[in-house]
Amino acid sequence: PNKEMRWVFIDSGRFNSYETVDKTSFYNTQEIELILTIVQNQIVEKFNFNDLGVITPYDSQKFRLKEAVNNKFGNLISFDIDTVDG
Repeated sequence: PNKEMRWVFIDSGRFNSYETVDKTSFYNTQEIELILTIVQNQIVEKFNFNDLGVITPYDSQKFRLKEAVNNKFGNLISFDIDTVDG
């Protein structure tokens, strides 16, 4: 494995999660909570958040995740959150 490039794909389908329609996009509250938990654990481990990025399939999920991270952590951390929506 290349230690310079790490990827993690999380299959949230195993967690009985579901998508909610938001206008023309979707979001998944369980996935957002899962990411918040992972981020909280990385804060404890003193993770370098410059190395973190989250790619989500939907615009609504992106905006809700950014809002959730800001509400929970404020200016404590910053990392990229983007979407594959075109």
